[in-house]
Amino acid sequence: MTRVCDGAPVVEARESRAGPEFAQLCGMVQSFGLRRLAAGLVALPLAALLAAACGGSGSVDSLGASGSDGAAPGPEGSEADGALPDGYEPDGPTLDAGLSGATDATLSDGGSLDANAPGADAGRSDADADLERDADAEAGGDAALDAERDADEKLDAATHDAEADADADLDAEEAGFDAEAGFDAQADAGGDILGSASNFAVLAGSTVTIAPVPPATETFIVGDVGTSPNATAIGVFSAGQPNGTIHAGDAVSLQAEKDLTTAYNDLFAMPCGTVLSGLDLGSMPLPLAPGVYCFSTSAALTGTLTLDAQNDPNPVWVFQVGSTLTTAATNGHVTVINGTSSSGCHVYWAVGSSATLNTGAAFLGNVIALASVTMTKGATLFPGRALARTGAVTLEGNTINQAGCE
Repeated sequence: MTRVCDGAPVVEARESRAGPEFAQLCGMVQSFGLRRLAAGLVALPLAALLAAACGGSGSVDSLGASGSDGAAPGPEGSEADGALPDGYEPDGPTLDAGLSGATDATLSDGGSLDANAPGADAGRSDADADLERDADAEAGGDAALDAERDADEKLDAATHDAEADADADLDAEEAGFDAEAGFDAQADAGGDILGSASNFAVLAGSTVTIAPVPPATETFIVGDVGTSPNATAIGVFSAGQPNGTIHAGDAVSLQAEKDLTTAYNDLFAMPCGTVLSGLDLGSMPLPLAPGVYCFSTSAALTGTLTLDAQNDPNPVWVFQVGSTLTTAATNGHVTVINGTSSSGCHVYWAVGSSATLNTGAAFLGNVIALASVTMTKGATLFPGRALARTGAVTLEGNTINQAGCE
C-alpha cells in the first residue's frame, strides 16, 4: 500500500519499519529531489543509501529526477530546481536530524532495517532492563527464602535445646524425688538409708579417740563402735562400754563404711528445697518442716533449732552443709515437735568436711562427715550417730544413743 506525498509515491511499509519520523524523511527527500540533495546538501553515497531506504533502486536517478511537481530541473538555485524556498521549515524533525538517524541504520539483504538502529537499541535496552529487574526480583526472593530457612533452622535448634534443658531438669527433679521417696519408703519399712552403717553409734574412717582416759570422764554409747580399715584404732572405754559390739577393721565395719559412703553421696544428690546459706540454724522464724535444706559453705547453730514433724510417723529432714557444721559453746540445741521419740532418727546432717558439737550441745540426728566428728565435754547425740567417712571420731565424756533408730 502507498500514499502520495507532494505527487510522489511513498511506500507505507517503510513507516512500519523505521517509525513515522523516517517516513516523513522519505517524503521530504522525494519532494526535494535526491539529485539536488546529493549535489547541495549530502554526499553521494548517503544519497544512494537514502534512495534505497526510501524504496528506490539505490541510485540517485531513481528518486527525484524532477522537482516535486515532476517538471524538468530549472536553473540552479531556483524553486523549480528543487532548492529550499525561503522560510521553509518542514513538519517534524529537520533534515539534518533525519539524516543523522538514517545513517545509523543499514539495510539488510532483505531491505529491512538492521537491529543496530537507535530504536532497536532502545528496545533492547528496555528488554535488558526488564531482565535485570526480573533477575533482581528472583535474587531477592531467593535471599528472603534463605533468610526464612535460616530462621526456621535457628528456631528448631532453640526449641530442641529448650526441650533438652526441660528434660534434664525433669530428670534431675525425678531423680531427687525418687531418692527422697526411697528414704521415705525405707523409713516406712522401719529401715534406714544408712544400710549396715545404721547398726553403729560411732563409725570412723581412721580412729575412735576417747580423752581423757576414764575414769576422769565417762562416755556412754548405745550401739556398735567400729573403724575401717584400721584394726587397732579404738580407744579405751569405761567398764561395760560400749553398749554394743566393737568392730575394729573387720568385714562388718568395712561394709558399714561402704554403705556410709553410698548414703553420703545420695544425701548430697538430693535437690535442695530451701537454701539457708548465711543463716544461723538457731534463728529460724518458724519450726522447719520435713524437707531438704542446704548451705553452700558452713552452717552454725546458736540457740535452739526446732523441727516440726507435722504428725508424720516417718518424717525426713536432710541438711546439706558445704563445709563445716559447728554448734555454739554451751548453747546448741535441736528438738522435734509433733513427732515421736524416733523422729530424730530421720534427721541427716551431710557435712562436706568436719562437724564439731561443742560443750553443752544437745544434738540429734545422724551426723555424717566426710572428714571428722568432734564432740567436746558434755555434748550429747540422742537419738543419733557420729559417723566419719575418712577421719576420726573424737569423744570427751559424751553420750551417743542410737536406740530406737535400728
